[in-house]
Amino acid sequence: MSLTQEVKKEILSGLEEMQPCCKVAFLSAVFKALGSILISSSGIGLMLSSENRALILFVKKIVSELYGYTGSIETEKNPLKKRNIYSIKIFDDTIIRETRIIIIEEGLTKIYQGVDKYLLTDDCCRKSFIKGLFLGCGIVTMPKLKHIEEDTKSNVSYHLEFDLSNERFALDVTELLSKEGLSYKNSLRNNRYIVYVKDSATVSDTLAFVNADKAVLYLQNLLIEKSLRNNANRQSNCITANIDKSLNASEKQIQIIEKIRNKIGLDKLPEELYTTAKLRLDNPSLSMAELANISGLSKSGFNHRMRKLTEIACKIKE
Repeated sequence: MSLTQEVKKEILSGLEEMQPCCKVAFLSAVFKALGSILISSSGIGLMLSSENRALILFVKKIVSELYGYTGSIETEKNPLKKRNIYSIKIFDDTIIRETRIIIIEEGLTKIYQGVDKYLLTDDCCRKSFIKGLFLGCGIVTMPKLKHIEEDTKSNVSYHLEFDLSNERFALDVTELLSKEGLSYKNSLRNNRYIVYVKDSATVSDTLAFVNADKAVLYLQNLLIEKSLRNNANRQSNCITANIDKSLNASEKQIQIIEKIRNKIGLDKLPEELYTTAKLRLDNPSLSMAELANISGLSKSGFNHRMRKLTEIACKIKE
């Protein structure tokens, strides 16, 4: 089961306790996300189709509770995805009008393109509408935990989108989300209008808003793991840089000492400088602090002797 499917399952499991007004808002969102208009001898109708059987069953339950409408669910095979598609047809003027799929304006029957604010006057109704919208056309993706160290490794980022049919609807949904403190962008993709966000904070806030608590917890764990691994990487990089710096310094010091040895001989040095030079040559991988500890000197004391050796080497003519 994909993450999107898991989130939709979690949202559906928490929808039982809805007020009648919230159910109408929910139906409106699902109808606009998944529905298609039917015109037949029975009049204007609506067909709702989805691979999510639980969603279609829930819609059937709501229209039965609110309107006494008992449509049957049809099942057919999707030849492209080899999955079942579940459909329900609704021929009921009251349902279609109250969910604001069809409106009558100046005596003309029109398909309503946008989000009707009349349905969303209360906070609970707006939340139900966004839940229905996500169930109908929402998609969410995140990196897998094993890929969190490099988010690009699996080509998966933090992303949540709504795939909508028209521009007016997309703009209204973007405004609706904005009023809930959720900042989304719009784009046109393959003649579909996409309302989307790519930052982890807004993805998390959206999932929390629709009560997908397990998904929020999963996302927070990802972010914590990412932070821990980033800190570990920074510490490792710092240690590596210090090691490289120490080795570079050691290499330069050894070159100085070898110059003295080749030109005048180490045995010509004062005893303390001779001891320091031998200690450096015998331990090329140790840091200054480690050499100072072995010699019984302070780091500044050992560094002072190395400066003396450098001065001697500088005075030697090539």
